[in-house]
Amino acid sequence: MSINRAMQFTVLYLTAPIAGAAIITVGPGLDVETISDALVLAADGDEVAIASGTWVAAAAGEPVLHLYQRDLTIRAIDAADPPVLDGGNTGRAVVIDGGVVTLQDLVLKGGTVASGDIDGDGITADWERSGGAITMNTATVVLNRVSLQGGTAFHGGCMGAWATDVQCTNVDVAGGTATFFGGGIRVHGGSLVWSDSSATNCSGDTGGALAGGGGCDVILQNVSIDHCTATYYGGGMCLDSSQSSVNTTLNSVTVLQCSASQSGGGVYAYGGVLQAVNLVVEQCTAANGAGVDAIDAVLGIDIGSLRDNIASDEGGGLRVVDGSALLEHIVLQRNEAVYGGGALLDWCDAVTLLDVACSDNNAVLRGGALYATGTSDTYVSGCSVSANTAGLGVDGMVFASSNAGLVSDTSFCGQTVHIGGTWSDLGGNTFDNSCVGASCIGDVDGSGQVGPGDVVGLIFLWGSGSGAADCDDDGLVGVLDLIVVLKRWGFDC
Repeated sequence: MSINRAMQFTVLYLTAPIAGAAIITVGPGLDVETISDALVLAADGDEVAIASGTWVAAAAGEPVLHLYQRDLTIRAIDAADPPVLDGGNTGRAVVIDGGVVTLQDLVLKGGTVASGDIDGDGITADWERSGGAITMNTATVVLNRVSLQGGTAFHGGCMGAWATDVQCTNVDVAGGTATFFGGGIRVHGGSLVWSDSSATNCSGDTGGALAGGGGCDVILQNVSIDHCTATYYGGGMCLDSSQSSVNTTLNSVTVLQCSASQSGGGVYAYGGVLQAVNLVVEQCTAANGAGVDAIDAVLGIDIGSLRDNIASDEGGGLRVVDGSALLEHIVLQRNEAVYGGGALLDWCDAVTLLDVACSDNNAVLRGGALYATGTSDTYVSGCSVSANTAGLGVDGMVFASSNAGLVSDTSFCGQTVHIGGTWSDLGGNTFDNSCVGASCIGDVDGSGQVGPGDVVGLIFLWGSGSGAADCDDDGLVGVLDLIVVLKRWGFDC
């Protein structure tokens, strides 16, 4: 299924009329008193409306709600006080095996689920050991105003979706843990459309909040992800095309304070296509590509902000290896790495930077704003490169090995060395020691130059929490601020 077909599914399914549907109410004194009794009475196309309160499974380890090839809507009677389907310590809230299902105004709580043969075919498939709160297989599912809480599974701590088209609106995911892929959500095949939602405090081996694979289509619209972690790849999300291509569209997505020990603290894409509009990735950490890490992928970001991300090796804001990238109208600011504080490009097929603002990034060794290496040319046009720093060599942009920078209409300022390596001046570029009209980080005494007076002023204000001496804006004047002053020694404002 292509992304367009995934969108088409969402529109057609949500607007399809339901005619003649019966409503079966569940609760004390209502049509039936148990969910299982309601499922016996319900015909395809009916609605099961559940009373407020906490609902548990009939036996430990079983799901509260198990649907096999059903066409039903399961919803709350009172949307303001949604019922809680609690899988307990060892069970799921919901299992959906085939069919067309809508879940609305519910809270789904998951437990630690073990592998099991749910469908009785004698084989334990991946979907059967996925989804601590809800797992889905070969189905069409809509979740609207549903909260997924907790759950631990091999894949998809909160939710697993296998060969399923799932559309989630106002679906918040919290506290899921996966042994392998997708601490919050695991999607394999099919499609995910996830909008107006959030994921928090989820963790997995790969893909802290979300892991997509198996050739799925992924569309995120107005989604926030924060404080999610991955042991290896994709603290916020992992998009894995190792089996077949994953096509991903991100629109107004924010990833905050996520981490991965290896690559992609915020977003990790291995192969496939990743297109993002209005992407914000901030305060994320990883060894490589702390903000965004794209390996052998087609990457496009149009309007974005990658700030305050820290990589212990390459690409503080982002890293692109092999593949191609088109970066337009984005900000790379206050990121840090050993190589390529703002960004690192490694043997890419083609990369173009248009209207990219690189400022106040730091490389411990080389390429404060950008470090590019490989055989293909890097096109830089209409960008600004200001007040970046590097421990060795070039503070601004470095074009190394046989990589050539083709640079036009770009302003460089506030750096000791603006550009290095092999590059061609295509015209319209400007180079200034100081950045006119810009704030001068490190100019504690307001003299217009970073120097001895700033060290004196910083020491005088040591331990305080305000003013120009707080160079890193963390609310405390201390060692990190002194490092900033020393790195910017001699800069004019």
